[in-house]
Amino acid sequence: MIANIAASSEAGSGTKPNGRPAGRYGSATAASATISVASHSHVPGRLKDAGVTLFTIGFGTTVDADLLTSMASTPDLYFEAPSEAELADVYREIARRITAVRLLKRATVTDELPVDMVYENGSAVPPARVNGRTLTWDLVDVPATGRALTYRVRPLQTGRRPTNVRAVLDYIDAGDQVGQSVFPVPEITVIRRAVWDAYLPILYKNRCQPQRADVVLAIDASSSMTEPERPGSATTKRDAAIRSARSFVGAMEFPGDQASIVSFNSAARVVEPLTGSRAALNFALNGLVTGQGTRIDLGLKAATAELLSGRHKRLNNPVIVLLTDGQPSAGTEGAVLSAARDARGLGFTVFAVGLGSDADMSILSLIAGKSDRAFFAPDAAALASIYDRIAGKVLCEP
Repeated sequence: MIANIAASSEAGSGTKPNGRPAGRYGSATAASATISVASHSHVPGRLKDAGVTLFTIGFGTTVDADLLTSMASTPDLYFEAPSEAELADVYREIARRITAVRLLKRATVTDELPVDMVYENGSAVPPARVNGRTLTWDLVDVPATGRALTYRVRPLQTGRRPTNVRAVLDYIDAGDQVGQSVFPVPEITVIRRAVWDAYLPILYKNRCQPQRADVVLAIDASSSMTEPERPGSATTKRDAAIRSARSFVGAMEFPGDQASIVSFNSAARVVEPLTGSRAALNFALNGLVTGQGTRIDLGLKAATAELLSGRHKRLNNPVIVLLTDGQPSAGTEGAVLSAARDARGLGFTVFAVGLGSDADMSILSLIAGKSDRAFFAPDAAALASIYDRIAGKVLCEP
């Protein structure tokens, strides 16, 4: 049992033995009562002897703090509220402490299921010991707010059915008293679920309304691109990139569309400016030269500059498709994100593709600006599929 007594010197009545105004004291549990400290000085002691936890509140600026502290069960259960503004906070703190009170030291809950209720393995929260149709929970330090135990069953019979045979709580409370409680047996109505097979016609419609685009394929030409596209493969990542880029170029409609090839390692190079010549683009792809470094920022800047050049067709959608197999050169991450923001800020659509396990997909997502424009390709086959998907997004109106 927990009681709460509040004192207010501002609305007091009577006189204390020391001549100070008597306060008004009331229980915050259900109703308030006005008592005189002089005639009821034995009350706090009797309450504490009965095991009551006694909180006291000094409300106002002229309260007897020493008296109220001595009345509280412990000194830390005395609170001061000089004005109404502090009083609400005091009551919230007392409520927090009350709900933190331990109700039971130890408790064992035993729940026996009927034969027509099958326990779903692993569904008990917190986990229970399962022995046949009996579930058992061992709990310690159960708070005054209680503790929820849940699990799922699968009924085998229809109709009004009990969910358990019996449920018992054996406990030792905070005062070391041993006790037992029997829970009521709940019932549920079980109905049979009808299952019907439905066969519906499905019509697939796949139509591409072409849209014109100027696309810059910015391709990582770092030395790591000469490694196998996957362990044991004879195909390098560079070969996979060239093959996928050719497929992308093959899907474009020239001369209405245009494409450009940009490579980057420690520097960036426009291998082929924007052109509507498929032959020139394929020739440029064959000439990709690898080197040290991964300056993604320089690759993005070169691609952006190409789309800003006089070769860009004003009515074509400007697009950058960036491919890399690793992380940006150390210290250039900020420059990478800045270059990507600049490109997107100009209205350019940016796709970012990571090839292989070393690709940093977190930064590639930031480069693209949208999660559905960042792709991870674990190997060459996945890369070809991704480039086909990007081509569909770029070259067909949604």
